[in-house]
Amino acid sequence: MKARGHSVWLMPKGESRERLNGRIASLAGHLGTTPFPAHVTVAGQIETDLDSLPSRLRSIARSHPPLTVTLERCDGEERWFRCLFHHVARTPELGALREALMGPSPWTPHLSLCYGDLEGAEKQPLMDDAEPPVSEFTADALHLWDTNGPVDTWKPVAVFPLG
Repeated sequence: MKARGHSVWLMPKGESRERLNGRIASLAGHLGTTPFPAHVTVAGQIETDLDSLPSRLRSIARSHPPLTVTLERCDGEERWFRCLFHHVARTPELGALREALMGPSPWTPHLSLCYGDLEGAEKQPLMDDAEPPVSEFTADALHLWDTNGPVDTWKPVAVFPLG
């Protein structure tokens, strides 16, 4: 499946990044799916006004402090980009950041572990046995990614420090 537009992510650093990316890569190897960097999408499929996006993201990032991202239970849906994921705790800080980027809108904060079309029977044992490799991480920047096309072609564009 291909994605469209650009996305704004919160990404772990250091050991948290290594452990989460390791889990994603391990699942990809086991399931035959494409690995991707660990992230929480705060805004996705941005296709309009790309010329002013960096300055807008810089301004939003400066007005929001770094925040703690807490990973919760594992779940799966019949949606390609939410095949297998950890829910992310809704906090006032995370909600304020999302609203600054997208305005009031429905959103399920999550950290994906696998993209694909897996059957429920294939996912259930993984969900039952999927404690997060880290319980939380500090997000200290907004990461702008070009997410046009297949997952293995996505690339980073810019980083905007929070605070």
